[in-house]
Amino acid sequence: MERSLYLIENGHIKAIADGPSILVNLPQKSMQRVPLRLIGRVVVIGNIHIETTLFCLLAEHNIPVLIMDLAGRKRAVVIPLVINSLQHSRWQKLFLISTRYREKFINWAKTKRAILQIKVLQRLFPRKARMFSRGVGEGNYQLAIKPFLPLDKDKLEAARNFVSSLFQGSVIKHAIDAGLDINLGIIHKRSHLGLAHDLGFVVEPQVDEQLIEFFRAEGQKKFLERDFMGWKLTREGVRNIIQRFEEKRKEIDEIIENIIDEIFYLMRELSV
Repeated sequence: MERSLYLIENGHIKAIADGPSILVNLPQKSMQRVPLRLIGRVVVIGNIHIETTLFCLLAEHNIPVLIMDLAGRKRAVVIPLVINSLQHSRWQKLFLISTRYREKFINWAKTKRAILQIKVLQRLFPRKARMFSRGVGEGNYQLAIKPFLPLDKDKLEAARNFVSSLFQGSVIKHAIDAGLDINLGIIHKRSHLGLAHDLGFVVEPQVDEQLIEFFRAEGQKKFLERDFMGWKLTREGVRNIIQRFEEKRKEIDEIIENIIDEIFYLMRELSV
């Protein structure tokens, strides 16, 4: 499994390209070399010095870069320019040929989302697992998870933004590897990174589960702090979220791959 390279603001970190590797210069530490063949994506958090040549090198190797701040706000996504290798974009456009085809995709997305919601509820309420075997509906699902999340919406949003961005980074990587047009959304059909938003809608219950675990974690009061701009994650909070996300990366990757496989199945159905 390819790794994620996290570059988190801490003094004067500098990342530069060096042949088939990335050199990361850490303050008061020896320079670290990370081979590109081990990296699936790069996540930049805060203010990091990165040379333009490194962005070019990552793009050449189909490695997306996600850039965000400590408040969890996604600032930019740098993705490879792969116009000539989007071998499946014409099949994606099948969903936009008619309202019926688009509705078929939307209904499929809602069904997949509901299945993931059931899994979250079964983990939260194992004694009531049978109650959720046939789904509970979007409204009831939101009511069920509400007690596990903070009442302060701004505090919740800071953590949600960060976790959602990590998931979107994985979605983008898998979609690019599959040769899909990440900008060609079906639900979010006029949005930049539309397909990433579509897939993000499907996997959102997984985001909810990570948020619930984050706010239930021991010492979680030290994970968020408030300044004049509002709530933001502390470095401890960033590390806590990243560690939990990476521990479940295999499961998350399998879920995303399964979703993409089903999209291909739907496309083949429409092309017959």
